[in-house]
Amino acid sequence: RPHVKFFPALIPQSKIHLAVHFIGDDTRTVDVPPNTLSAYATSVPQQRSYEPTGPYKGSSSYTVTRPLGDLVFARSGDKGGNANVGFWVRDEKAWPWLCSFLTSAKLIELLGDDWVVERCEFSNLWAVHFVVKGILQEGVSSSSVLDGFAKGLGEFLRARHVELP
Repeated sequence: RPHVKFFPALIPQSKIHLAVHFIGDDTRTVDVPPNTLSAYATSVPQQRSYEPTGPYKGSSSYTVTRPLGDLVFARSGDKGGNANVGFWVRDEKAWPWLCSFLTSAKLIELLGDDWVVERCEFSNLWAVHFVVKGILQEGVSSSSVLDGFAKGLGEFLRARHVELP
């Protein structure tokens, strides 16, 4: 099987020749001039990773051990050697619980291994998002993991049994 590595890089536009090649006409190409924008971002600040501000203070202390997916939805995928996984609830009443329950430490526990993770919240979507660093090794085409695209990661985590309110 071919072994290809992904690596992010910045290449000056002046070093890239862009051209349009037309299907069915091997002789016709149109050169595309480089972008002439004079103002552009030289760097982007790193997304801040943060944890919840406090424990969940629900209306009841009663919990039941069930799959996380009984209450929480998830979607996951790959970005190079990292995996993204987002969790969300459909009920606003469940959002405070999800936000306080799904910490970086809890995600690492559910994964069953010690990974470096970044966490952020999207309160307007009732969602918590994680980036799991290096879980896909060097990316899809150079990974020896079974789920190189991390498409099943969200479902794996939803199947884990936890204490639900």
